[in-house]
Amino acid sequence: MKYFLRRLKTSPTLFLIAGPLLILFFCYKGYFLIHLVFKHNIWGLMYPAYIAIVLLAMLLDGFLVKRMHYNWVTLIEIGLIVLFRIANRYEERGLTLNLYQMSGKVLVIIDDPKGLTPKDFKQTGIFNKEYAIPADGVLRINRRAFPPDEFNFKTPSDWQGCTEIFYSKPDYPFNWEMVTPAFSNVNYNRHAADSVLQSKGLLK
Repeated sequence: MKYFLRRLKTSPTLFLIAGPLLILFFCYKGYFLIHLVFKHNIWGLMYPAYIAIVLLAMLLDGFLVKRMHYNWVTLIEIGLIVLFRIANRYEERGLTLNLYQMSGKVLVIIDDPKGLTPKDFKQTGIFNKEYAIPADGVLRINRRAFPPDEFNFKTPSDWQGCTEIFYSKPDYPFNWEMVTPAFSNVNYNRHAADSVLQSKGLLK
C-alpha cells in the first residue's frame, strides 16, 4: 500500500491507476455471474484470468517506471491499449445482427432467396457492418449470399449470450433458424417461434 501511495504521488501511470479499479470490477463481475445469476456459469471463470493479466500489466508498469520517465510509460500503455482494441475489432470483424430493437426474445431467421444480402448491412466501424433486427423479430436472409458462420449477434445484456437452433425441411416448408437467450427454455421458445411464423402466414 505504501508503494502504491508513493507511486501515485511521484510517478502515476495509466496502469497504476486503472489496474486496481479493473481488478475490483472483475471480482464483482465474476462473483455476480457465478453466484448470483448462474451458479454454474462458465463465463464467470474467465474473470480470474482477466485479473491475472491486469496484475502482470501492473508488474510490467513497475518495471518500466524504474527505467524511464513515467510520462513515457503512460504513452506506451496508451499505445498498447489502442493496438489491443484495433486487434480485437479486427478479430471480431464481420456482419452483426443487432437484436436491441426486438420487442420479444425469439429471433426467427428464414432462408429466403429474396431476403437480406451483405449489401443491406450498414458500416458501423473500421471492420464491421451491422443490421438492426425489426421489432417483430422476423428476418428473411438469402443464406447463399453469405459465407458459413458469418454472423455475429449483438444481444441485450440480460440474454447472457445466445443460442442458435436450426430447423429444415421436411419438418417445415422452409429452412429457418431460431436465436434465443442463452440458458432459456428451448421448448417454450420453439412454441413462441411457431406462433410468430403462424402470425406471418408462414405456417398453417
